[in-house]
Amino acid sequence: MSAKVSVIVPTYNRKSLLPETLDSILGQTYDNYEIVIVDDGSSDGTKEVIDKYIELNPDKIKYYYRNNGGCAAALNLGLDRVTGNYICVLGDDDIYEPGKLEIQAMILDKNPGIDFVYSDSYIFNGDERDRLLLTRVPRKTDNLAYDHFFNTNLFIPAMLFRKEIFSKLRFDESLRFNEDSDLTIRVALNYRGYYSNCPSLRIRKHRSQKSKNRWEITQALIRSYENIIRQYALVCRQLIGEPGVKRRMRDLYLEYAEACLMAERYQEITAIMDKIRPVPWPLYFSFKFRNNSVLNIYSLLKKAGDKLSVLLRRSLKYGGVSR
Repeated sequence: MSAKVSVIVPTYNRKSLLPETLDSILGQTYDNYEIVIVDDGSSDGTKEVIDKYIELNPDKIKYYYRNNGGCAAALNLGLDRVTGNYICVLGDDDIYEPGKLEIQAMILDKNPGIDFVYSDSYIFNGDERDRLLLTRVPRKTDNLAYDHFFNTNLFIPAMLFRKEIFSKLRFDESLRFNEDSDLTIRVALNYRGYYSNCPSLRIRKHRSQKSKNRWEITQALIRSYENIIRQYALVCRQLIGEPGVKRRMRDLYLEYAEACLMAERYQEITAIMDKIRPVPWPLYFSFKFRNNSVLNIYSLLKKAGDKLSVLLRRSLKYGGVSR
């Protein structure tokens, strides 16, 4: 008999998007699964939507309600309630590819020495499901922790875990943002992974998602990295190197300063200025004169320059073909 997979879906006020998320699980080509929905205090009618799904799928769906305490706490409650051998999570606005569970469960079945499976993901805007951007992650699992330290392109719903992982690791409930990326890097540092070349997830970008709050997200990411560097100091020095750690932290503080500037949170910038020296001139002048115009113009010019460099590289690469 195939292993049972538990899919944890934390949700908060997403009655309009949740049905598509649940449909993508119920439409899987793999049949031995349960859906554990943790409602983090919704007040928009989300429960009524879920009740309809439970009525139609009573053997597949479990529902738990808790007062609002954040996504990490909701996920940990889900971990306490699952009964499957394998565990995955799915955001209440995202969509699984139809073969996600079957493909990744089969990989774990055939590779007892592997602790988790991961894959690439697609990103789409709003309702534009046919316009997909593929985000790529490292094929070599030995590079996963290193790569994720610098580039968080691996999304946790694109992963499938053995349940034993969560007897030692949990989501950090002190983080209101980036709790998923924080767990991903801790898993990558401690366990063996396997790359699946079948994209398993569609990430939806839309206005209402919490990831729009840039300065709070970056603040949480900094806190997560500081905790990881402190807890796994030796591993970080060996795997990433002291210069790499310092470079990554400076980049995060710089991103945080820019986000605070856009939000006119000048006091926070003053507190971290020493951590980002030398301070880039657009940020310095924008901060000095309490005006975002310089930084905005610089950002626009940089984006234009990046696009121009791509066009130049393409023209140099293919320029002689049509002559």
